[in-house]
Amino acid sequence: MARAARVKNEYGIYYISQLGATDRNLFTNDEDRDKFLSILALSKEVNGFKLYAYCLINSNEYHLIIGSNGSDISKIMKGVNISYAMYVNHPDSIFKDRYKSILIKDKSHLLKTLDSIHKRAKEKDNIYNSYCYFDNIISIEGILDEVDLMSLDEEDDCLVHRTEGRECIKSMEEAIDKLNEIAHCKHLSVDELIINKPSRNSLIKQFRRESTLSLKELGQLFGNLSESTISKILKQ
Repeated sequence: MARAARVKNEYGIYYISQLGATDRNLFTNDEDRDKFLSILALSKEVNGFKLYAYCLINSNEYHLIIGSNGSDISKIMKGVNISYAMYVNHPDSIFKDRYKSILIKDKSHLLKTLDSIHKRAKEKDNIYNSYCYFDNIISIEGILDEVDLMSLDEEDDCLVHRTEGRECIKSMEEAIDKLNEIAHCKHLSVDELIINKPSRNSLIKQFRRESTLSLKELGQLFGNLSESTISKILKQ
């Protein structure tokens, strides 16, 4: 039977769960959990998504609440799982099937899902469940984002980030037009604009936040840079 297509919204909020395979737990120790969190943090820098909650307490599953914030949730999760699998370096797959994603419908659904994840923490000071952050027990600044219910809207049967005043660039054509507009406002050519590395790098980060362009497309836009170069710039 063919797999059902995932429901996606580029500004939607998702409950993500992933089970491990039977012959190797996802997390054998806290070092594994720390590595997974570091991979999440790095992916946040590159993709610009929001992380509202997580639970890594169970040895063979993880749970997340992610706001895609203009990024493709499939690309986010594929990158996270591949990076973690490479770290584990197990001969067989460490995941049981695909990750599961549920598009959160409204603010009540979000609060119930947050509560469900946090109830998984038997010890309330366990840093591998984000309850410790919400209850101000432990500071884990830089990993989690604040859940600001006032910044969320309920549209088309799902909860989304409010986007008024924000121009989302969805194609290379739109990106080229936007880059030309910026250059024109600065009385420069595009080549003159991007030859200045600090200015170029700042624009790359801006376009990453405000577009759905891939790393490859960003590289093409800013002078045919490689994906690895774009990734390094986004991490700075």
